[in-house]
Amino acid sequence: MRSIRNIFAVFEGVTLFVAILFVLVLFTLIGREIKSSFYKSQALEVDKVETTIQNFIEENRDLFAVYSGMSDKNEPAALLVSYTDIYFCDAGFVVTRIIKNGPGSPVFPGYNLGKSMLPGMLAKIDASTPVVSAMFRAPEDERLSVYVGARSG
Repeated sequence: MRSIRNIFAVFEGVTLFVAILFVLVLFTLIGREIKSSFYKSQALEVDKVETTIQNFIEENRDLFAVYSGMSDKNEPAALLVSYTDIYFCDAGFVVTRIIKNGPGSPVFPGYNLGKSMLPGMLAKIDASTPVVSAMFRAPEDERLSVYVGARSG
């Protein structure tokens, strides 16, 4: 009688061990699947954000291309609501004129953009199409900025 009880106790112990092992494996696999699904959804969200930003920049670059081809720069500048300020620079990248979109701009005529990260981008500009900079901290106020530049004349 004792041996049958021992055999049943061992079977119950083995069954309990197998059941616990099964539950652990199941939770591990489900956890991996949830993590994988989460990473995929986050990657899709990042792609959506990147696409949205890229479309925004392209639309504003095209709008700026139209603006830069106009002879009168003052009146149409009010329609460029996505731009903070419009700078006119000389060959040495010194600001000669500013069309401000609002108050509080730290840039002034005589400000030297050549001492910032912009000269590399500005040097690439030709008369055919505006050039868009990478996103970096603006030297004038340390905010994240994207610059669009076009050459005229």
